[in-house]
Amino acid sequence: NRNFITKIWSANNFLELNKCKFDKKINISSIKLSVNQWIFNEFVQTQKLVSKNIAIFRFDEAAKHIYQFVWHSYCDWYLEFLKPIFSSNKQKNIKEARLFSSFMMSNILKMLHPFVPFFTESVWSKNNYKKILKTNLISSEWPEYKNNAKFNKNHNDINNVIEFISSIRSTKAELKVKPKLFSDVYFPEKSSKLALLAEKHLTLFKQVARINNISK
Repeated sequence: NRNFITKIWSANNFLELNKCKFDKKINISSIKLSVNQWIFNEFVQTQKLVSKNIAIFRFDEAAKHIYQFVWHSYCDWYLEFLKPIFSSNKQKNIKEARLFSSFMMSNILKMLHPFVPFFTESVWSKNNYKKILKTNLISSEWPEYKNNAKFNKNHNDINNVIEFISSIRSTKAELKVKPKLFSDVYFPEKSSKLALLAEKHLTLFKQVARINNISK
């Protein structure tokens, strides 16, 4: 639990470092970045599971789903995917990433609040959510968002990207190649779905999977 809290604190510091600001006027349907669409649909799935389990007093199951989403989906993958965006010169993408990552953090704090209330209330205040939304976290509305069907394609794409990157990391481990070393990837079939996916999300593949060149 201590490590989990530290993970969230570090994630919040990462947002602060990259000047991520919350705006209550956010329009979810206008989100364009694949990684933002992916994390939103992942959150909606988690939100439904958490709400369902709390309703039947399965707090252990609710906590498990929150843990998996926050630690793995948000911190391990989503924030990692944001790094190439923040280091780019595409201001429109940077602006959306800053806005949406902070929006997601506010909803994570809402879901976590029944389990770690003192910590979440502290982060809520630190991020000025209280000032922006005119409410303490304990009085805020429980998140009840619906899955956006328009995001499904990119949601599936990013899941495939994660699977591919995980495979590269596993292969490196098996071959005893240092994780930080960059490698080349070759696709024997130019029109394969994986090759097309790599081309579409080239920046993510190169920076997150530590790839030098992708050739067909």
